[in-house]
Amino acid sequence: MAEEAVIETLDKHDIQGLVRRGYGHLRTARFLLCAVKDAATARRYLRECVDKGKITPATDHHRSSPVMHVAFSAAGLEALGVPKAVRATFAREFLEGMDDRSGVLGDEGENAPAAWQWGQRRDLSRPQSAENQPIHVMILVYAVHVDAKGDETDDAAELDGYVDAEKAAFEGGLEVVVEQKTTWLPEEKEHFGFRDGIAKVGAKGFGEGGANPGNQLRTFENGEFVLGYKNEYGHYPEGPQVGLGDAQGGDLPLTPDKKARDLGKNGTYLVYRQLQQRVYEFWKHMKDVSREPAPDDLGRVVGLASKMVGRWPDGAPLVKHPRIQPPLDPDKPADNDFLYFEGDRDGTGCPVGSHIRRTNPRDHLGDNGPGVSAEMVRKHQIMRRARAFGAPVDASMKPEDVLRTEGRDTEARGLHFMCLVGHINRQFEFMQNAWVKSPVFGGLTADGDPIIGGRRRAPQPNPDDEFTCPADPVRRKYRELPQFTRLLGGGYFFLPGMTAIKYIAAER
Repeated sequence: MAEEAVIETLDKHDIQGLVRRGYGHLRTARFLLCAVKDAATARRYLRECVDKGKITPATDHHRSSPVMHVAFSAAGLEALGVPKAVRATFAREFLEGMDDRSGVLGDEGENAPAAWQWGQRRDLSRPQSAENQPIHVMILVYAVHVDAKGDETDDAAELDGYVDAEKAAFEGGLEVVVEQKTTWLPEEKEHFGFRDGIAKVGAKGFGEGGANPGNQLRTFENGEFVLGYKNEYGHYPEGPQVGLGDAQGGDLPLTPDKKARDLGKNGTYLVYRQLQQRVYEFWKHMKDVSREPAPDDLGRVVGLASKMVGRWPDGAPLVKHPRIQPPLDPDKPADNDFLYFEGDRDGTGCPVGSHIRRTNPRDHLGDNGPGVSAEMVRKHQIMRRARAFGAPVDASMKPEDVLRTEGRDTEARGLHFMCLVGHINRQFEFMQNAWVKSPVFGGLTADGDPIIGGRRRAPQPNPDDEFTCPADPVRRKYRELPQFTRLLGGGYFFLPGMTAIKYIAAER
């Protein structure tokens, strides 16, 4: 009889709650991207955040409002006085920063760091300004206002008051460089009008999720998302450490080899990219170019858009419903129980190059069989924590109504894309480079991700502006896709455990 795997016990009181849940029940949020102005004052504020219980832990019972989390950039750790020898133990990708990793990520042209509105760590092409100065500390606050009857409302007064109080508390130590607000869209959709956040994953130690064949089990080894625990390889992920002789690190746990203090334990890396969505342009392009078979023009338009996404707008997977969107059942969660190898190997239902198939190939990755594919895919997963921003271009979010908004899609709207990973390069950067950016994927040679991929207009041996819809007898190719999203800014952050925050905020 095979030995049953032992699930490591997570120290939930030391882990920040964002690792456990995305707070879908808290519909308003603010993200404060801050610079350190006075290190001693900022450290004192951070110590008080831990001592007063302001930072929400990942305990079972904690679902109150508001909740707060704190993360740090590499530049922020330096600004707060974390010793150079300690900072050198962090992941290379984190230390270099997202702006320096643009070649790996495919952030070129409009998405190049020089064009970002925030997130540059140094002057790349223009004078330093409030918009592009380095971000040191990221404070995330989630809340929802509840009226006297106990019903949720859209009133953000509770959150506004809480954020104002925090600004007063860190005044003099931190300065808000960018303040970002989120938007709760109807039916959990993103701005293009498709239901979002369906394929969720978690760490086994939280005891949630259970088996789901369509996602090769929704739960993963703890170390995939929480440092200090074993990952899918059965190894402890590399994490930041503090020398045994560092007196301020005495409260930190020992590393598995007991040769240092584990600064990373119960922490994780937070990847953040703010993406603007060009909603009218997206649907206008679908209307202008779609050749998908459908009984009417709207069906043809929605058909191509759904092929690019990989799901119908209400979340129904094309693998199971390749031709007609099934009736929406509001009492049932979106279907995530499907695989590709047996159900749609050739991509005639859900194209191989579609967005959801690229970002999670499930059991069909290239020429590999289902077992090998599923195992490979498991080792490149991310824990997604996205939120929308900006008002819908049309309140209904229906394509036929969006197509009437020409000239009105001028307000910034899009997605605060966030994910948590234990290894930035193996998980997020691999997915972005090999699956999203690369034109060579699943037998394709000139297709990038149709939804979030950048477009290379300069002559290249492998242009990535095509989208292929396999079909019998003849496939359909769509060329010269516009770029439907634009990267406004981004960064890599360390989301520490509570004990690690105390070390970072210690007096020096």
